[in-house]
Amino acid sequence: MTDIDHAPGSPAPDPPRQPRRLSLKTAAHIATIVAAVVAVLAWWLPRTAAPEPADREATRQAGPSGPPTAGDPTESAAARPLPTGGPATTATVPLDTLAPVSGNGHRRPLPTRMTAAENPRAVVIGCPSNTSGDQTREVRYALNGRYLALHATVRPYFTSQPGSWVTVEAVVGRPQRIGTTLVTEVAGRVRGLRSAAGQPLAADTAGGVELSLRVSCEYPDGYVVLADARLTVAPAP
Repeated sequence: MTDIDHAPGSPAPDPPRQPRRLSLKTAAHIATIVAAVVAVLAWWLPRTAAPEPADREATRQAGPSGPPTAGDPTESAAARPLPTGGPATTATVPLDTLAPVSGNGHRRPLPTRMTAAENPRAVVIGCPSNTSGDQTREVRYALNGRYLALHATVRPYFTSQPGSWVTVEAVVGRPQRIGTTLVTEVAGRVRGLRSAAGQPLAADTAGGVELSLRVSCEYPDGYVVLADARLTVAPAP
């Protein structure tokens, strides 16, 4: 009996099935879906792996302690950083222990309404009369290259016009390489200060042979108080 023979009276067997073939239209639809899935994954995975550049920039600016803060516009000091000198140069000398070489007559006692506890070792300079030829008052000290920096807290005081402004400049004189004339520069400044809370003054005095404190005031009946004024001692050569 051959493969096409069958027993008499039995039903004929089904013909063999042919395999189905995908139409070109169906294959194109499947390829389109796969390409779309790949594109979505390629876009999503890099975004979840790292923060956006803006997020990284915000993190860099904020730092470990929060967003950056702006400096106080009232304070103006030397552009270059003040020298620290390390542990060997941390000794300081109160400015009021140095005798001025000029301008001592402009110094005043601490006003009675200001306490020595809040204004220790204060150097007090009276305001000028603001008449012609008397617009500033100046007290000068000899440094002789022994000090690196000046630090103080500046406070204004007026008897009849509270809240008036004062300005103080720390002017440092340094010798020239040739000749004996000093080259002076404003190494630190507090300008237009009105707040009784005070403002820090810092000045680089390294290499300076003299220091002048120059003050100006809105009204003549006032005082410029430099509380806890100290000079940082330079290390021994």
